[in-house]
Amino acid sequence: MKKMLICAVFTALCLSLSANTAAVFGYKGAMNFKKYQLDVREFKIDKNTKMTPETAASCCEALNKANLAIFGLNFTGWSKLLGNKSIAASFTEFLRRGGVAYFGAQTYESLRYVNTAVVLYCRGIKLAPWQRANYLNFDKGDNGVNCKMAEEYANFCAPDAKFLNVKRFKNDPKIWKPLVVTAKGTPVAVIQESICEKGTVIYSYDLKIFREANHPMLDALVKKAFGGKTAE
Repeated sequence: MKKMLICAVFTALCLSLSANTAAVFGYKGAMNFKKYQLDVREFKIDKNTKMTPETAASCCEALNKANLAIFGLNFTGWSKLLGNKSIAASFTEFLRRGGVAYFGAQTYESLRYVNTAVVLYCRGIKLAPWQRANYLNFDKGDNGVNCKMAEEYANFCAPDAKFLNVKRFKNDPKIWKPLVVTAKGTPVAVIQESICEKGTVIYSYDLKIFREANHPMLDALVKKAFGGKTAE
């Protein structure tokens, strides 16, 4: 009984220590996490990063503690993270715990680093990978400026949030749901839920979240990841 009590106390302590942790990989731009009083672990990971055992261990430790993971603008470190078995395992557990992962706007060039290892990993956890097939121009008469939350997720983010999207996704309900859409209903941010049972993954072409310190989408991500926590 005493051992069980000690284990329970230790587990609760670990959860409390990790309850307000976010991990950021790559460029975060103007994102301001200070107002949320979060412990933010930042990693400047890109295509040129030498993934030493020490760096990999630090990435794993951050994901093991985090509720929110941000993968930055034009991220080129896809294979460095999700192509690394130990980090990928930590990311899987992060999602299994109910973690929220946000992947920022990509370019055609950055998506080349979603290599075979990354694709296989994603498919292995039933997560649709973000590939070049979803780096699409807008149809004539459509654009990524006058956007809004998709009807199903109308309450996910503040209704007056402004977005600036550079490309669009295929509207494919078999693999993801629209989160942010253009005036014509074209998805410019998509969401996948219940990944590894409890995880949420968002892919977005929006640029404003990286340009504005207090963008409503960041507030929404924090609220989603930390159970209602917003700026204090």
